[in-house]
Amino acid sequence: MGQRACPAAELNFNEVFVPDDRVVTREGDGAAGTMLVLASSRPPVGAIATGIARGAYERLTSWLQEDPDAKGLLDRQHVQLALAEMYEEIHLARQAYMDAATVLESRVIGAFKHPLLKTFEMLPKAVRRSGPVRKALSSERAKDMEIEMLIRGTDELSITRSVGISSMAKARGADTAMKVTGMALELVGLHSGPIRQELQKLWRDAKLTQIYEGTNQLNRSEVYRALCSGESQPWLPLGKAARAAISKDNASIKGGTR
Repeated sequence: MGQRACPAAELNFNEVFVPDDRVVTREGDGAAGTMLVLASSRPPVGAIATGIARGAYERLTSWLQEDPDAKGLLDRQHVQLALAEMYEEIHLARQAYMDAATVLESRVIGAFKHPLLKTFEMLPKAVRRSGPVRKALSSERAKDMEIEMLIRGTDELSITRSVGISSMAKARGADTAMKVTGMALELVGLHSGPIRQELQKLWRDAKLTQIYEGTNQLNRSEVYRALCSGESQPWLPLGKAARAAISKDNASIKGGTR
């Protein structure tokens, strides 16, 4: 559709071997890690979509004020009301992704600001990427320490709320981009020239934001689960104690005890 600088392709992983030092977090924590990534990546999509809507609004107002073909349109009440509605939608979309970023920073990302991690980030890049350091970081002990830092710094309710608000920001921004670019095209009508081509391109760009990082329908499903149901979701990786308890139960089952 649009956004040619963002190529996408289908990937197949058949019989692929992944070395231990390339495995991200612990085996079994993939779902929880995915939700943390989505909580972090959906607000930026909302910001991208809001920027697309703002670009359409600014191009339209510039055309209405300066282009001879648009003379007199800005004096019409329905045009003024449309511009006001577009401005409102952009403002609310911006507020949504800013709220999501604030919650993410204060309730989730803050858990990764442990002094040990800050000290590690101060090391030269060559040292951090060296073989011995990579091997140490890929060890089960290092992965357990990272999870324990996360568990101590946040909780299920905080992550649940962050995922919900992030999903809401993404869906609201994407729908705003589609609405604003569509309204701008309607106001321009059949006028030819750069303005219509620019708005058409922005409309195509906007449509993509309703699809990636989860469709808006999927994101609204997350909003319900995280914010409307009143229940926290199990999106936090298990701590060492919980994993030990599960291993003990599994061993008991295999041994035939109850």
